[in-house]
Amino acid sequence: MVAYLDSAKAAVLNQGIAYLGGEKGADILERLQAKFRRIESPDAVKQGEVLLLGDGLGPAKLALWKDQVSRFVRAGGVCLSLPRAKDEFNWLPFEVSVKESLVDSTLVDKPSQPLLAGLSNGELYYSGRIPVVALDKVPVGAFMPNTGILADIPFEKGRYVLCQISPDSFDCDARYYLEESRKHSYRMIQTLLNNIGAPMLAPLSLRSSAVASSTLGEALPPTDLTLSGSWTGLKSTAADTAIPVSSDSRWKPVKVPGYVGEQNKEWSDNKSFVFWYRCVFTVDKLSPESAP
Repeated sequence: MVAYLDSAKAAVLNQGIAYLGGEKGADILERLQAKFRRIESPDAVKQGEVLLLGDGLGPAKLALWKDQVSRFVRAGGVCLSLPRAKDEFNWLPFEVSVKESLVDSTLVDKPSQPLLAGLSNGELYYSGRIPVVALDKVPVGAFMPNTGILADIPFEKGRYVLCQISPDSFDCDARYYLEESRKHSYRMIQTLLNNIGAPMLAPLSLRSSAVASSTLGEALPPTDLTLSGSWTGLKSTAADTAIPVSSDSRWKPVKVPGYVGEQNKEWSDNKSFVFWYRCVFTVDKLSPESAP
């Protein structure tokens, strides 16, 4: 691992995502904490951004934007499309065919395709057969797994990435057991975004207040939370999963890291139990975005 990291190339990230679509796609990006802005037309996408086409566009509007999108991709841009209906492929500058299909898994094994880097069979295994509009035929030179749920299609200097699976593909209200598969689909989309260079927002605790603050005139440094304060621990039974109150007398000092069973006789137990950790630390200064 160390040898790999020493020789690995740093990821090349784009400036962000220009999102064109409805609320479902925007909700996915917000849940993933993707760096995106909403636009009204493909003409508004900037070079260096990823163009993401979401829900609610329709075949007429997509056809109207065909030339604008292809001009962006020709110049080296990346366009990612979330699931499209059977009549919503008229905006592509090449021919593709689709078919209705039922998919329960897509095998990737050890993926050699850059688009699939970081994905495993687990993210593409579903606890049931999922109806999708699957890709059937794509241009020569494109990548498409045998189930047709994805395609990576080079086009002059850029590329089109078509994804026919999203969290909305899983009807968890009717089939509750699909909830885990739905969660995996979020992970899949996040991985696809990472692999095409779309950046995610930094965690709030590490995020600066702004690149150029309008009030301070300069960015604040990220907040560094080392969590090197005072740690205490509390043991409860496996059935007791309620969060213990701070005044509970069972809280005892604990060393972190360390094996709790060797620190206190009360914590040495061969049976299953729940162990809670609590840390008290001091934060000298929080940036506005990191503050609660």
